[in-house]
Amino acid sequence: MKTAAGETRAEVIGVYSAEGPPYLEVIRAVPGTPWEAGEGSRIHHLGAFVDDLDDEVARLISEGVELEATLDVGGGMMAVSYMNGPLGIRQELLPGHLREGMLANLRGEGG
Repeated sequence: MKTAAGETRAEVIGVYSAEGPPYLEVIRAVPGTPWEAGEGSRIHHLGAFVDDLDDEVARLISEGVELEATLDVGGGMMAVSYMNGPLGIRQELLPGHLREGMLANLRGEGG
């Protein structure tokens, strides 16, 4: 690869989403290349639905991920959790049972 600093070779590891839209590509940071992460995140957040939000939040906290914010729906239940991982990427976690309704709303099928 050619850059302003000259030519370089790098092992690029990435993954692609299989369904969409949107289609996503996530590439591991490689110092000294256009895939260098730099300071902080260049993505606001990545969202995911999880089977058990409370368990997933507890697991991530036990692995050193910072709990930034939650949106509670009452009764001690979380509806949304924002986590900050060691790579500087904010993660939005949502309970899986809300997935189909949220996707229907995004498609304009909500009532």
